[in-house]
Amino acid sequence: MGKPKIRWLVSLLIILNIPLVLFLRACDLFGLRFRFGEIRTHVLGHFVFDIEYYLRKKKLVNSKSIDLFFITGDTSNIQWLKMVKRKVFISPVVEILFRANALLPNYKTYQIEKIPERVSSRDYDGIFERTELEIAFTPEENDKGKIFLRNLGIESTDKFICLMVRDAAYKNSLSEKRDWSYHNYRDSNINTYVEAINALADKGYWVFRMGKLVIDPLNTLHAKIIDYASSDLRNDFMDIWLSANCSMCISTGFGLDEVPGINDIPTVFVNLLPLQHIPLYKFSLTHPKRLIWRETGDLLNIDEYMQHSYISSGEYEAAGIRIVDLTSEEINKTVMEMESVLRGERLLSDAQLHYQEQLIQSIFDLDKEKKRRYQYHLDKRAGIASMFLDQHLAGNRKK
Repeated sequence: MGKPKIRWLVSLLIILNIPLVLFLRACDLFGLRFRFGEIRTHVLGHFVFDIEYYLRKKKLVNSKSIDLFFITGDTSNIQWLKMVKRKVFISPVVEILFRANALLPNYKTYQIEKIPERVSSRDYDGIFERTELEIAFTPEENDKGKIFLRNLGIESTDKFICLMVRDAAYKNSLSEKRDWSYHNYRDSNINTYVEAINALADKGYWVFRMGKLVIDPLNTLHAKIIDYASSDLRNDFMDIWLSANCSMCISTGFGLDEVPGINDIPTVFVNLLPLQHIPLYKFSLTHPKRLIWRETGDLLNIDEYMQHSYISSGEYEAAGIRIVDLTSEEINKTVMEMESVLRGERLLSDAQLHYQEQLIQSIFDLDKEKKRRYQYHLDKRAGIASMFLDQHLAGNRKK
């Protein structure tokens, strides 16, 4: 059947289902409200965060509506979809009802409210602090995950950490025809993280290098470090289970880190850009990449970091800004700072604490001036790496 015929058939189905939608709307008279909505499944970060946020908010406001969903796009993780289906009704038929409803007056009343596009899958009103996890594993699934660890020699008392370092492999796999190089500013060299994960392994932690597709192997022979992303061990189930059960996550900022995020697992964000996207709404410690003026060699100040919060490599180049990745030593020190937080030993100086408060307030204030905002809610456990604070404190003293 050709595309024109398929479109004609779909249009006919939509029109034929208008009476059914009107009937479901009429159920309002009996205290039953039916709503229709879509779930984005092709981008894992949105897929994970958005549905968990929806479920928590629905419970918090005690909504009694009967919500029906359909999915759009390829599914980025089969296991997550399986878990979501245990919590909400999903059917392709709902898309027909959704589109039929959109043809009628007052259609938004019967659409499921999505997280506003302007806040881009962020807990903008602090709902996660006031609610418990909704999408969880079954006892059988947890047993499966524990058996996986046991087969690797990892005991139930051992702690493990997930390392999530972005490179170009995954995006390039989505479409060979599309040029994804504008995203290169977000990539990192996996082997600049070896010093940090070796240090963690020496402290007794196991480390899993995560990722669905990666370019370079992880160059370390430490027995407690597993290049899971490059191995035959990797699968959709363990991607989610490991991410939901780790003691800490190290990330450069990509979709899978939303799994530890919704599970309230502390996350170190290193080499993150742009600064405007700093995840201050969750338990985190962040050290961005360095931004340096090509003409002077000076580090950008916080106002300039926020002003030049670009989302393509070309924009940084056009603005005369050089992007510099953190060194292995800087990554290690930032990771160890978060590890000390987990042990309750992190001690910032009074000057650092004061300056961190100033920086965070500046980020919120400057974010308000942007056309698209990202900062709405502050988790009191969110912080900025002390090395980043010191660099900017030193810059301020020079001025």
